[in-house]
Amino acid sequence: MNLGIISDTHDDLPSLKNAIKKFNENRVSYVIHAGDYVFPGVVKEFKHLNSKLIGVLGNNDGEKLGLLKNFQEIGGELHGEFCHLELDEFKIAIYHGTSNKLTEAIIASQMYDLVIHGHTHKKRDEKIRIHWF
Repeated sequence: MNLGIISDTHDDLPSLKNAIKKFNENRVSYVIHAGDYVFPGVVKEFKHLNSKLIGVLGNNDGEKLGLLKNFQEIGGELHGEFCHLELDEFKIAIYHGTSNKLTEAIIASQMYDLVIHGHTHKKRDEKIRIHWF
């Protein structure tokens, strides 16, 4: 399974088009969006994606009905602020990341093989092992 991960597109259509091109070139199975599309029309760009879009809402996503409608039109899945996803027996948490404490609690729970979040506009790629004493 090959995942594409994106977040905080904030109406940046040129960057989004470039990302979609990269996702298609790399033949990703799914693209996961961790929220902050902002304008619902941004979601329509994902119709050019050769894989399925799965997303959650972010703190700047006010037009929720418009976002949901556009997700449905392209065959994507829009969840609320959090999504528990299982792909190939791989447990994935998707949360925008608005609350740092909640993000860290999801990670610390050790319930997921992968936790995807956005909000900070910073790349984060960590393997975390928590030992309880």
